[in-house]
Amino acid sequence: MCTGFSRRSVMTGGIATAAMATFGQASAQSYGLMCSYAGGRFGEGLAPATGYAVNEINAIQRATGYFAPMAIYLGGVPNASATIISGQLSVIYNPDFLNNLFMCNRFAATTVLAHEVGHHANIDTSWQRQNYTHSYTRELGADWFSGFAMRRMGIALGDAQSGIMCTFGAFSPDGASHPGSQRRLQAITDGWYAAAY
Repeated sequence: MCTGFSRRSVMTGGIATAAMATFGQASAQSYGLMCSYAGGRFGEGLAPATGYAVNEINAIQRATGYFAPMAIYLGGVPNASATIISGQLSVIYNPDFLNNLFMCNRFAATTVLAHEVGHHANIDTSWQRQNYTHSYTRELGADWFSGFAMRRMGIALGDAQSGIMCTFGAFSPDGASHPGSQRRLQAITDGWYAAAY
């Protein structure tokens, strides 16, 4: 369990700071991806996020009580990522990836954005977490957060699992950096049930 933010503090509303997600500024810079939804290490190019994506992240923050200032961009990433750009917590997403998820299930893209917010909430983008925590632990924690957020937003469990189901299916194997679907679906389920308390 990391210091600062924890599953327990989400459930008790223990995290609150001043601002919510905002539109990021356009940039052609290259950046490292600290936590990527389905893998990937680097991205290039940033553009302001759509209002829809910013609104979804703001809704996730309201539902969970995690209000850290956060920039959101669309960018040249394989899927979606939580990272830090110029000292700012950031979520970057590939618009084609999220649009395809939305076509599969209207909540799937939101679950992915919640997963990325979860990486920041769990402090996965800190140097210490990157170097001393197994990637499976970070990914399952972000999945737990996504399930928690979805329940708090009134989204059914099946829809909360749709990001995994639409991206990987029910039985993808464990990978080098990300656990297989069954573990991830269980983490989402655990977070979803925890949000009831």
